[in-house]
Amino acid sequence: MISSFQEMKAKLPMQFRLGSFAVKYFVDYTCDSVDDLKSLPETSAMGSLAFVADPPSTYKKDSSGKWILQRSILI
Repeated sequence: MISSFQEMKAKLPMQFRLGSFAVKYFVDYTCDSVDDLKSLPETSAMGSLAFVADPPSTYKKDSSGKWILQRSILI
């Protein structure tokens, strides 16, 4: 069973071959408001995502540690 998993994993494109270290490194957060972004851990990795409920939007952490608006949904 393990060998068949390794064979299947080897066929995946490189961006889908994340090791367990990378899966734990990136974090997705859910926040009630944009103000909640300030309370997220500073140790979260660049590329981590924060989904905000009000207003509906998505933020991504950049290399300088700032949360940058990626998209906003107008209702």
